[in-house]
This record gives sequence, C-alpha cells and structure tokens, in this order.
Amino acid sequence: MRRTVRRIALAFLALAMCLSLSACLKSVDDMFVLPNTSNRDPELQKQIDIMRDHGAEYIKPLSGDTRQHYASVDFDSDGNDEHVFFMKDKSEEYPLQVLVFWKPKPQYDTYNKEIIREKGESIDSFSCCDLDGDGLKELIVGWRDGANDKRLGIYRPVIDASESNTKRSFTFEPIELDSSNYSDYRLCQFSLTPQENVTNIFIVRRKTNPSGLVSTTEREVLVYTLTKEDEEYKFTVEGPVGLSYVSSIQNIYIATLLNGNVAAYIDSETYYDGYATDIITYKNGKLANLIEQSKDPKQNDTMRPFKLPCTDIDGDGIIEVPIFQDLTENNRFASEYAVRWCSYSVYSIQHKLTTYYCPDDSWYYILPDNNLDKLYVRRINDSGVNSVIFSYKGDSDDTDVLIINAYRGDQKANYEAFTNDGKKFRLGNTDAKAEVIYIGEVTSDAFPELTNAIETKFKLNYPVWMPEVSSVQAENTPTVTDQKVLPDNTGE
Repeated sequence: MRRTVRRIALAFLALAMCLSLSACLKSVDDMFVLPNTSNRDPELQKQIDIMRDHGAEYIKPLSGDTRQHYASVDFDSDGNDEHVFFMKDKSEEYPLQVLVFWKPKPQYDTYNKEIIREKGESIDSFSCCDLDGDGLKELIVGWRDGANDKRLGIYRPVIDASESNTKRSFTFEPIELDSSNYSDYRLCQFSLTPQENVTNIFIVRRKTNPSGLVSTTEREVLVYTLTKEDEEYKFTVEGPVGLSYVSSIQNIYIATLLNGNVAAYIDSETYYDGYATDIITYKNGKLANLIEQSKDPKQNDTMRPFKLPCTDIDGDGIIEVPIFQDLTENNRFASEYAVRWCSYSVYSIQHKLTTYYCPDDSWYYILPDNNLDKLYVRRINDSGVNSVIFSYKGDSDDTDVLIINAYRGDQKANYEAFTNDGKKFRLGNTDAKAEVIYIGEVTSDAFPELTNAIETKFKLNYPVWMPEVSSVQAENTPTVTDQKVLPDNTGE
C-alpha cells in the first residue's frame, strides 16, 4: 500500500515538473513572434509566418535607432503606427528585406505590405527621420555587403492621393544618394544656415580616387540636404572634406564651437598606432576641417598615443580636445602625460585647463599650466600601496613635490574618516565605503605652481574625477561628473 501511494505521489510530482518546465520552455516558433504586448495582432503575425514559411528569416540591424527585428513607426504622423520587420531570404536575388505593414483603415483587421529589397549580407543600420520637415518620415537603411562595403538607402513614403479619403496606400520611393563605402553617419541639423524642421545627413565615407579604387586609409565627410525641385525630391551635397589618416571611426559628436558654429568632433583610430580628432564645421561659407587646415601643430596636434576621447571637460557645453605633452623623465619610454584640454572656434583656440593623465589610471589630476617642462612623473609600489610621484627638475637635483597614494582593503582602514591634515588631503570620493581611497601629500614646496594650486583646488574637492564618455549617445555631447573616482590601476 505504501509502495502504491509512493508511486502515485512520484507520478504527480513528475507531472507537476513537466507542466512547470513546459511553462518555462519556448519552441523555436514561439521565440520569433511579435512582441507580447496588449496590441499584439494575430493577423499581422499570420502574414509574417507566411514569409517565414517561404524561407525568410528574421535579422537585426547592427546599429542605428533599433537593433531588434521589429520596429513600429508612424511614417505619416496620423497617430497610427506602421509595423517594420527586417528579414533575409537567401534564395532571393535581393535577399535583404525591409517589410512595412499597415492597415488600409484603422478599423480594418487586414494589413497591406510594402517590401524594400536589396543585395547584401546584412542590414547595418535602420533609422527613420523627417528630413525635409513635411511631416513624412523617410526610411534610412544601411545595407552591408562585407566588412567595409556599406551604403545608405533613403526611401521616401508616398501615400496614394487618390485613396487618401478612403484607404491608405503606401509606397516607398528611393532617393538617390552617393553614400557607398560609408563608415558612419549622423542625422542632425548641420548647415551654415539651419532651417527649422530640416535634418541633414552627415556622412563619413572612404575616399575613392580618380581611378575608381576605394582608399583604405583616407576618409572624407559629406553633408546632404533633402530638397524638392519641380515635384522631384533630390539631395544637395556639401563637401567632400578630408579627414586624418584613420583606420576606424571611434565616435562622432555633434556640438558647437566657441563662436556658436555647429561642428562635428570625429574621434578616430589612426594608422600610426594612435588616435586623433578632426573638427568639421563651416569656415568662410564652406565646409572645412579645422585640424587639417591648422598651421600651429603645437596647439592643433590632436594625434595622441592612447584612446582618450574629446569631452566637455569643464561642463560649459563646449567640447574640449585633448592635446598631449610628455611628462616622462628624460622623455624616455613615454607613458605619463599632461593633457592640454582646448576648445576651438573657427579662427582661434582657447586652452581651458591641463590635467595629468596616464592610461594605467582611471582618474585625472588638474595641473598648473606653467613650467610643465620641469615636471615629470614616475610610479612605485611599496608594500602593496600604489603611488604616483610628481617630481620637479631643479638646477642641481630633482625633488619629489607631490605623492598620490591609492589604499585598498585593510590598507585604507586608517584613512576612511580622513579629510585634510596639513600637507595631506583626501582626493575625490570621501565615502568611507569607497573601494579605493586616494590620499595626496605635498612633500616639498620646490614647485610652487603645483603646491599653490593644490591648496586652492583641494578645498573645492574636485581635482580627481573621470569624464563619463563610454555610455554617451553618439549624437550627444559627452558630460563630466565631478568627484567621481573609478577603480585604480596605478603601478600595475
């Protein structure tokens, strides 16, 4: 009897486990259905399933406004979303497909569809934007065929006027745009005379030489504006303007210069094992690269050995570009640098401030601007305490003037409540539970430019901070967060 009861109990347990697992597991088909929201439409899903039954499969754009296989867009601004899907059918001559579904009338259950087809391996990007301010959003697709062969397709939605009062009917007409071999682009207002509600396409592409060969090292910028002439839509173009010799574009920031001009700050990895920033704006009525045209290499040499992005270093809304100066003793095996952060206008440069920087550290330190040629930096590790030592080159000998120690674990117990005490002071975060505690100490007054600045700036408690640049949207200006210290790698 006990054995029978036990078997029944085990059977019920097994059944319960199966039911539980079945609730958690999904079939392959279940994983490729429309987003499970309150307005999920079985009729729309049925049409997608028909496409998939004929060999099409979902794909996702690699970049752009959406990176899912589905997007909803109100192309005609009537308050009703159209549905966009990205698919690929390898059996077709034009395998890449952007499908747009819409209802002829909002109260209808059925959908019509329009398919935009193209050759290639994948969809690089997808965006929608009203480029000319007429209330209709253009569809912008980056088609990719290989690692470097990328081209933009611009498609304008057209509503059949004869049916506008009865049934909606969409078609998408391509607008010719020479964007082959593009590296990156931005949708932004970028014009010498910006027009309200008009959005430009800012494109960086590989340069093509007169023989038709695509360069592997040279890139150029073009700015496109959508216009309408004699009922025909077409793009006008400004440029091209050349960039530095770059191997890859790291980021593009659309912001303003000191004089208010719109500008694109383009951070790139170069073919010279370093990084550089180009600044594209309008000069004398024409598109120009301020860095390329500069005749002052000391101030405009944005080439740098490490990936340090341009950023708004002082929070005034203007981006600063880092210009490096070596701080390594005797200039051998340079790894310690002073960074001069400079803002640009069309005709001038303004130096904002100077910081100490090393790629092994996760913080910056504000330096005086004078006598930097007499300052050098070295680092040591003593009993597990990592230290950065600033030394002054005197006439007869060198003197250590400032030491910054990083304390972790048990080492920081003596400094958790520490703030300032004579020549010692706490840097950055004063939280007792901070992972790393930084303590600065002035060891000599031999370099008064440095020590005087320290006494003033440490009262404000801001010389150590980290610009937040990694999570910034590409079209936005990077921001700076004061008094933020990240984990330190000093001495490693």
